[in-house]
Order: sequence, then C-alpha cells, then structure tokens
Amino acid sequence: MKTVWNVGYRIPNRLEEGYGLNMKAIKEIADSGYKLIITVDCGISGIKEIQYAEELGMEVVITDHHEPLDVIPDAVAVVDCKRKDNTYPFKNLAGVGVVFKLIQALAKKLGLKEKEYLKFLDIVCIGTISDIVPLVDENRVIAKLGLKLVSQTKNLGLNYLLRKYRK
Repeated sequence: MKTVWNVGYRIPNRLEEGYGLNMKAIKEIADSGYKLIITVDCGISGIKEIQYAEELGMEVVITDHHEPLDVIPDAVAVVDCKRKDNTYPFKNLAGVGVVFKLIQALAKKLGLKEKEYLKFLDIVCIGTISDIVPLVDENRVIAKLGLKLVSQTKNLGLNYLLRKYRK
C-alpha cells in the first residue's frame, strides 16, 4: 500500500515577518489543513508559538541550531545540537546540518539506502557554508563532500544559479 502525504512548505519573509515562528504564519498553516509543522533553523525559542500551534490542533517538530532558552518548547520533538541534554558529539552543526542529520536518522530507521539522503549534500553544503558555522568536524565533511556534488548537481534551482552566475 502506498502512502500519500499532503506536504507543503512556507518560507517566511524575514523583512516583513522577522526571524523565527510567528502566530500569523501558524494560523495560515492551520487554516490550510496541515496537522504537522516541521521547523527548519528556528523554533527553539518559540514557546508561545508552539503552544498556539497545539491549540490549533497541530503538532510541531523543531529543528534548530540556535542556543535554547532555559525552557524547551513543548513540541513533539526538539532537535537542536545546542540543547543542554544533547548527547550528540558535535554541537556546531548549521541549521541545515541538523535537518540533514534528522533525515539521515529517518532514512536509516526506514531502511533506505544512503544514496537516498546523501544526494542532498550539495544543498546541505551550501547552507552550511552560508550559515557561517565553523568548518570543522562534521561541517568540514559536509562542505567537502557537498562541494564535490555541486558540480554535478541534479537540483534544478542550483543548476540554474550555477549556469547564470558561472563565468
């Protein structure tokens, strides 16, 4: 039996909405019928926003790499390499690196082959370098392997940018 998921995305306008989660966006997502929000690079300080999402009948999974407050949001899962109770050995992943590690863990749990998640290393590499995290340890591996994939990427958007700005 094949599972079909109704998946969407929302990229906030930082100039108009600021950084992090906001109530208006959460309401729009709920009104669109979604029941799960997975944040990328935000949410660790969104205590009220997570509570609001839950009041609207949604669950939230937070992926972030920013410093948490003393209180962690009451979400279904909070994946942040800087949590005080984090036992993962590397604490300096970029936000995209945290998401990548979540995808990697899910892929392994589902029994998927490495190629199913490693193919995203080109984008993870660009995000890691752009986030200005220290290029050491896992970030260095992500950057090195990802840069090898950039030149042969199958990502349409990245291909367009490479063609447009290559000289």
